Amino acid sequence: MIKTEVTYTEKKDHFLNEEGFVFDLYNKPLFYSAKYSEQCETIICFLHDGGSHFKRYSKFFKKLQKKNTSISYIGMDLPGHGLSYGVRGHFESLNYLVDSCFKFVQSVFEKNPGKKVILAGEGIGATLSLELLKDFSHKFSEKVAGTILFNPAISMKSEAPKMASKFLFGIDKKLLKLKYPFANLDKRMPIADFASAAEQTSDPLVVKTLSMGYWNIVNDLGQSALVSSYYIDVPSLVILGGHSSVYDLKNSLKYSKGIPRKYRTVLEFSSLKLDLFNEEGHEKIVEEINNWLKKA
Repeated sequence: MIKTEVTYTEKKDHFLNEEGFVFDLYNKPLFYSAKYSEQCETIICFLHDGGSHFKRYSKFFKKLQKKNTSISYIGMDLPGHGLSYGVRGHFESLNYLVDSCFKFVQSVFEKNPGKKVILAGEGIGATLSLELLKDFSHKFSEKVAGTILFNPAISMKSEAPKMASKFLFGIDKKLLKLKYPFANLDKRMPIADFASAAEQTSDPLVVKTLSMGYWNIVNDLGQSALVSSYYIDVPSLVILGGHSSVYDLKNSLKYSKGIPRKYRTVLEFSSLKLDLFNEEGHEKIVEEINNWLKKA
């Protein structure tokens, strides 16, 4: 059994709000938040993108749950993000990161036997979901029912972070904790909803700069995903925005087309930018996910 600790529960109407911690291999706490439906049939297990934290996505998932009360959702703050343990904006190693995510997803299976579990993620959270599906699916107590991938971080637009991180790794691994500016909010996330932009700017849990070690792992996960698309054997929904100043979405689209046709659904939303969850017009994505879940 995966070690967890529930720190907060509140039952309201037909839903149970729950917060707590999953403990990593060093017995350090990783924060999670969930909203379970009494009519739950499917659980969306979500991993966020770098610099963010799961509660930034809660409004989006509440809208999805309102449309379909058979859905429950749960997400974890990645190490070094949000309320989870770790050096802010830094991942110690790829193995540690993937193992931490495995423990989180396995804890969801253990607490909810018999429910359909969908792995979902944005950016690096999407490629982490793919890594779990590729290398850990046989270790889960039950089979993953599908994946939802938002702007998967297959490759970056700029080669600078990757080249710099490789150079520093060759000198001394400790140098990977040096921060590489993630860019100003306006450049990284040119979103139309200025209220959401202002909210993120003032959010103390949002990490504004990420380490060289982070970018090194983004690259490694993207390369790993590239060679695995042909082996995906569960229904997979890929959702791409119209622009990203961080990830090369053309390569994300090419990757998506490598998923076997009978399993893949690819949707492009050209009017939306990087922040697919908070921009004006994201209701279209909520509708499409709900339609896909009915078929998956």
